[in-house]
Amino acid sequence: MENKIIIGIDPGLERTGFSIIRINKNKTELEDYGLIETNRKMPLERRLSSIYRELEKVIDRHNPQEAAIEKIFFSKKAQTQLDTTYARGVILLLLDFKNIKIYEYNPRSVKSMLTGNGNCDKNQMMKTIQLIFSLKEKIQPDDISDSIAIAITHYRTSKFEAIRKEALNDIFNKR
Repeated sequence: MENKIIIGIDPGLERTGFSIIRINKNKTELEDYGLIETNRKMPLERRLSSIYRELEKVIDRHNPQEAAIEKIFFSKKAQTQLDTTYARGVILLLLDFKNIKIYEYNPRSVKSMLTGNGNCDKNQMMKTIQLIFSLKEKIQPDDISDSIAIAITHYRTSKFEAIRKEALNDIFNKR
């Protein structure tokens, strides 16, 4: 697999987690991660603008080729879901403006890809990420660790897809 940089994003209006992973000859390196927080007292448009500007700085600093972002899942908290939708929309807009390929993953598939259990809890996800990158401590809060998990899921999924395509090409080219 070629060298690439992937940004993982766990969108939220109050807290957006991001991570940057670099793939070098099948070696995965955690290059950067962080949290973009907005103040609840700020008007919606200023909060969205803040997310856009802060994430744009990260993108400009690292120049990722691909983005993995969490899909919206239906929640019992309608306002939280709506707020996440707003943040996600601004993030998708930014990624499109920057010509970054966008891939979306639902939370259950991310959990399953990392731990083998689509119903695992946040602590299990954090522990798995800690083990993958041989970190001394778990990365917190969960918004950041979720963004890392989403980026890893994308890398593993794209790696599998590349192998699958190569195998299919071999099969059909031999006929």
